[in-house]
Formats: sequence, structure tokens, C-alpha cells
Amino acid sequence: MDKKNARALSTFGIENLLTRFVNLPAEPGDSGPAQQFRDLAGELIDTHLGCDRVPADRYCHFVAIFRRVWKARTIAQKKEASKRIEAIFNRLAALPAIDRPALAVDFTSELVISIRFATAPLLDILAMTLIQHRNELGLCERRHCPAPYYVKSHPRQKYCSHDCANLIREESKSRWWADNREHFMQKWRRERKGR
Repeated sequence: MDKKNARALSTFGIENLLTRFVNLPAEPGDSGPAQQFRDLAGELIDTHLGCDRVPADRYCHFVAIFRRVWKARTIAQKKEASKRIEAIFNRLAALPAIDRPALAVDFTSELVISIRFATAPLLDILAMTLIQHRNELGLCERRHCPAPYYVKSHPRQKYCSHDCANLIREESKSRWWADNREHFMQKWRRERKGR
């Protein structure tokens, strides 16, 4: 972890960084948002560990893996997501400068998984947070939400933010009033006539 990673973690919090990361574009093309994330949070992988710097246009590869975990519902999807997260951790086992063992990940288990590495790169910290919060991962129910992936603050949370919840509430109230306006106006007119 570099100084920029540590500063971003202390400033924004790990759940916020995870949410920002998974909401980056998952398709190759526009690397602008990934570059903004890098400017904000630092490098995904420590280059001093012998790893190459991850180009901003390759962030989409890791974002797609995280989204697969986020959306995994069936046993088969969870097993496939587990293998992809294992690959993130196990990439470091092949490096001679790293003497930590390969890691097994299993999203199908209900056991609490706690993994800590003192000098873990940001990508590993984000992956560990994904594992730790795997039962709290949510997708905003608002259609066309610009950042639909979030970590739930309570189990029944349906929207990523108060803004999305308020927009849905306002749309629902407007739709209800449009459907029921005439009925209430007739009732109101009858009550006024009766006075």
C-alpha cells in the first residue's frame, strides 16, 4: 500500500472506495473514470513489489470481476466468482519477492472470512472488503442509476443513496396522484357543495 492508498482509505473509508471502484465502467473504452479513481486512491497494485502498474484502461477487467461477485446468486455463479477473486490474490504467489501462500476463497460458505495483510495493495484490500461484505452487497433498484453498486447499511436497503430513494418516492407519489386525482377532486367538490 502506498501513501496515496492510505490517505484515500482514511479519508473516504474502504466501503466508499469499494463502491466507487465497482461503479467504474466495466467495458474497455473510456479510461477517464479509472484515471480519476487512480488520482484519488492511488495505484491498485504496488509497483515496488515487482508488479507492473495497471493501466487505467485495464481497470475494467477488475471491475467486471468485482461485479460478477456482486451479482452472484446461484451456487455455480458464486463458485465462478470465487475462482476469479482467488486469481486476484494468487497472482502474488508467483512473485519471488512475495512469500505469502496462495489463498482459497469460497463465497458459497456462510462462514465469516477475515483476511488481513499488513502491506496489501489496494486491489487486495478492495477484494478483501468485497469478501467481508459479500452478504451486504446491493444493487440500486432505481432504473438507470448512475452508480447502482453499493454496500448496504441495513438489510432492507433498496437504493444506493437518499437521492435515488427520494427520486423513486417522488415518481411514485406523482404517479399515484395522476391515477387518483379525479376521484379525490370529485370527493372534494361534493364535500364543498354540501356546506
